[in-house]
Amino acid sequence: MTNWLDFLGGAGEPPAAAGVIVVARAADADAPKLVGKARQLASDIGTWLHCVAVGGAEPFAALGCDEIHTADGIERDALEGFVRARGPELVLFGASAADQVEAGWLAERLGVADACAVDLDLDAAARRVVQRVAAYGGRAVVDVVTDTRPQVVALDASRLTAPAEDPSRRPTIHRLG
Repeated sequence: MTNWLDFLGGAGEPPAAAGVIVVARAADADAPKLVGKARQLASDIGTWLHCVAVGGAEPFAALGCDEIHTADGIERDALEGFVRARGPELVLFGASAADQVEAGWLAERLGVADACAVDLDLDAAARRVVQRVAAYGGRAVVDVVTDTRPQVVALDASRLTAPAEDPSRRPTIHRLG
């Protein structure tokens, strides 16, 4: 695992205008798995994890988020402004029909590609995500890599393992917008 200090020469704070953003819905049973995957990816590239918590921050506070930004629902203009201001490497959504619509909308607004993946790996040297995407009606899985930033992905987290909670974590919590 790479440490963010390595990217900064061993001193300082992780950059505010970088990171991984995960949009997680408190009502989604797979949301903790999604946040856990986002934490893994953020740690692997040595950057922050920002969680846009739709419906409340409570389920995500102990899952490794550095900052949580709460919202009652997806506020598209606020989300787009937040993503543009942060300049993340990756924006990760769940794979519900609603989340896929929001991921597609955001990608279109940002002028980048998006995909719906069944798993993600990291090409750490290139600081990009390798998206595993189902093809041929789920009979095959292909790797997809995009060169646009941010990478916008809707991830089916149902197959992932829930992360261990760390009750000692105390993320900063803000209101989105």
